[in-house]
Amino acid sequence: MYCLRHVLLYNPYTEEGKKFDARMGIAPLIWKCKIVDAAAPERRVIDAVKIFQDLIHSHLSDRQHDDISLALSLSQQFGIVEEEFTSFVTATSLNTDDNDQQQQICSSRYSTSASSSDYNTWNQQQNLLVGVDDQIRALKQWILDTKSYDLVKSVLGMTGIGKTSLVQQFYNDPLVIKEFETRLFLHIGPRYTRSVDIMLRVLNELGVVIPSDKLDKDCLQKQLSEALSTQNYLIVLDDVWADDMYMLPSGFLENKKRSRIIIISQIQSSSDYIYTDKFIILPLLNDNDSWKLLYRTAFSNREEKCSRELEKIGKKIAENCEGLPAAIIQVGENLRGKSFQEWKTLSEKEDPLVITRYDDTPLSKALFFSYMMLPQYLKPFFLYMGVFPKHYGISRSKLIKLWVSEGFLDTYPRIEETAGNYLDQLIRQSVVLREKQASIDKYKFKNCRLHFTFRSLCVNEAKSEKFFHILKKYTDCTPENIRSQQRLCVHNNVILAFTQIHEWMESVPSAQSLLCFGPKQQYPVLLPLCFRLLKVLDALAIRFYEFPHQLLALVHLTYLSITCDRELPNSISTLGNLEVLIFTRHHNIKLSNNGPAYLPIDIWNMHKLKQLYCKGFDLPPPPDDSHLENLITVSGLSVHSCTI
Repeated sequence: MYCLRHVLLYNPYTEEGKKFDARMGIAPLIWKCKIVDAAAPERRVIDAVKIFQDLIHSHLSDRQHDDISLALSLSQQFGIVEEEFTSFVTATSLNTDDNDQQQQICSSRYSTSASSSDYNTWNQQQNLLVGVDDQIRALKQWILDTKSYDLVKSVLGMTGIGKTSLVQQFYNDPLVIKEFETRLFLHIGPRYTRSVDIMLRVLNELGVVIPSDKLDKDCLQKQLSEALSTQNYLIVLDDVWADDMYMLPSGFLENKKRSRIIIISQIQSSSDYIYTDKFIILPLLNDNDSWKLLYRTAFSNREEKCSRELEKIGKKIAENCEGLPAAIIQVGENLRGKSFQEWKTLSEKEDPLVITRYDDTPLSKALFFSYMMLPQYLKPFFLYMGVFPKHYGISRSKLIKLWVSEGFLDTYPRIEETAGNYLDQLIRQSVVLREKQASIDKYKFKNCRLHFTFRSLCVNEAKSEKFFHILKKYTDCTPENIRSQQRLCVHNNVILAFTQIHEWMESVPSAQSLLCFGPKQQYPVLLPLCFRLLKVLDALAIRFYEFPHQLLALVHLTYLSITCDRELPNSISTLGNLEVLIFTRHHNIKLSNNGPAYLPIDIWNMHKLKQLYCKGFDLPPPPDDSHLENLITVSGLSVHSCTI
């Protein structure tokens, strides 16, 4: 609790907070949550609970009972809702031997005021399910199959995609009600992370009284099996925040009565990629269904009519929602009763909604909760994905290269493999969407992307934390906007043609990354290379006629990606810290004598080089048994370079 007290009391950006951080040995990333925020006390609860969950086992194991009272007094001191905080600490106390406290969890509230289900209740009231007929049909086929003894099926998908609404409609279907003797629809939430907690919860709902000496896992499994052995039951576990296969009590595994358990979760198990019949992943809506949902929401009064011109604009807005039902419903609510001009203005915006941690809408709360529920070590990796433009197909290999070059994994062994595992975890958490399956490993994906809602959250969080800043229009580049930013991301390369912007960018010499992801330019634009501490430069979308020799002064570069019509100079070896080199030409120009084009001989002196991509070039023969001992991947080189 000493840690929790300081988490709540100390602002980590003050000197006192920094001293505490160093004294306790807690990684600075844990402070990214910005607990001390008087403007959003409900966010403080979420942040404090998550950090407390991460810290409690390592710091409080010897003094847990004394610390509970201290936690409650702190919650009163800061005006935090006591009921929320009590329920979390009570749930955590199941790790102790205090049987009275273990029983308290059965009588506690079944949902917190801030959870991913905030949106679910709101959406159920709308009764606006579209595009899920196939999924409902699959669930019905599963329960009616007299030959199937499969017990569990998971309904998975990102926040706001309609998982709970779909299962709720299925749960209340007269055919389903007739099929089962006993039905339970239980909200689980993030504080139930162990099978013991869930079994206690189910037994409490069944009215089973558990003796105080029968609270161990084996006894609870036996009690549950006995309670359900004579009934045909349907149990829905909603808002599950753990790997469903691991948290499922083994007492459920006998299924002589053809009972069914439905798990609703954002989190996909690694086994889901193998046992595809065990889960249903809800897809994003197509454009037709998106417009249908937007129309139903915006024109709830059937007497209202939509002109053809307004329908055309509305379909563009629906398409910009990228198929997420929660986003479409919120946009439809916002457009209800609005003028034609207001519809048109919204259709011209890049995003139909802006998502921040301070929004009071159900969708924003749910999205922010999903972000806060990520493990602390994954948050910077997730935030970084916001550096890419909207609709940008993010290459898995490129993203991993950038993560590694940014230094996110400096102390990890086998860092490329670790980074790949982290990306897979983000995909399984349903905060990153996977695209384009790999040809070799069917469980991996070549590309991924962010839904615009999560991207909006990433961009706004990163801007406030000065994690990165996007330059898309002239006003984005003013000194007050770019001062002290760590990473500058250019999404419109044309702005680099303004001399004033170059002068402003020179005012942030501490920038460590310059990422130019705007549309490729046919004609060269001048790239400011005044950042002496630059580690990452991605200028593949910028065309250079000649190699910019100013680059050679950026000795801290670990990642360089560039498009140039000429060859690499021999002096490229000056960049001795370079680990990733990606070099392409605007046109693949061949020499008149059809001879090979070689990389400079000094490439063999770049001993830190790990990744080399240079299309249309050969490696020259190495001088005097030189070799690149850290080289992992070569790509684009001529087949003649593939020697021993």
